[in-house]
Amino acid sequence: MPAPTFADNRDRLTYLLAEYKLLVSGMLVGAVVLFAYYQP
Repeated sequence: MPAPTFADNRDRLTYLLAEYKLLVSGMLVGAVVLFAYYQP
């Protein structure tokens, strides 16, 4: 997977926001699954 190329800071910011949103979404899904799994 080639490293993304950034034309300017706006492109870099958009990329970082997309990656961060994906990470947060994964963490939220994992937290919900764990919470549901540990409920009696």
